[in-house]
Amino acid sequence: MLFLLVWNIILTFAVSAVYFFSRGAFRESFFLTPWYIIASQICAFLVPLCVWRVVFAKRGESQDNKFAERFPRENPGAINFILIIALSLCLQPAMMLLSAASSLFFPNNVAGTLSEMGGFSFVSMLAALALTPALCEEAVFRGFILSHYKNFSIKKAAFVNGLFFGIIHLDAQQLVYAFAMGFVFAVFVYYTRSVLAGVAAHFCINAAQLAIERIISAAGIGLEEGAAYFENGEAYSAMLYLFAVSLIFLPAVIILFRSFITHNRRRMTRSEILAGMRVSEPPDALREEESDQCGAGAFDAAFWLTVLIYVLFIAFVV
Repeated sequence: MLFLLVWNIILTFAVSAVYFFSRGAFRESFFLTPWYIIASQICAFLVPLCVWRVVFAKRGESQDNKFAERFPRENPGAINFILIIALSLCLQPAMMLLSAASSLFFPNNVAGTLSEMGGFSFVSMLAALALTPALCEEAVFRGFILSHYKNFSIKKAAFVNGLFFGIIHLDAQQLVYAFAMGFVFAVFVYYTRSVLAGVAAHFCINAAQLAIERIISAAGIGLEEGAAYFENGEAYSAMLYLFAVSLIFLPAVIILFRSFITHNRRRMTRSEILAGMRVSEPPDALREEESDQCGAGAFDAAFWLTVLIYVLFIAFVV
């Protein structure tokens, strides 16, 4: 994660320099298009993952712990996909509430970017803002990074993974709701043992946000106007409305989450029995204990250095 953060900060400066010195025609034909978002996702996540593997990964891993085997890749099953999609949609108002709350303190840069790309088709924007992030970001965070925390309790693993996910956006306004999303995605992947669970949830939430934006735009209210709405003293009434909607969906979230946990505890028990393992009881949903193989711990020097670099970047650069 420390390497990924430094990579993305350098990439941010490089892209900003190219954007600054480029002419108007090039800006409009590339930077303000879905293709730029797709390219930036690949360069920000998949390329450094490959570089890390080639340059920094331990050569001793090649035999007993192959790179591909680090990714949780069991088949989640149809029931899990249905539960995850339903949960993701029901959590959408809460995610919007967190984003709105953050907009009280920090500018919403995403709203302006989406407004400038309003002329592109819904399908192209869906590929750029939902499909590509779901594949690239989940491969790195809920695939590679989360696999290194499999011996920690789910609470600690999901917390660190969510925090890293918020940090990598390099935007203070996105930190809180990206952290919440990363935490939820990590829980999905932990219990299903499949990165596809994170991909499905990530795609659903981003696609729902894009669909809501298009509906609002069709009604004649742009995102920039919506951002101004929060700056003109109406923020608290809007947040109250989102809070009320979140409460309406809360019972559904609780029921779906309990169903998800129960289904996967039974599913893991069955899979372990089929594998010939002795099972005394299903794994606890939020176990406190950790394995003795946790190594240096989740909050090591690299963790705190990552947090420090992020804070300094937000304070002095953004």
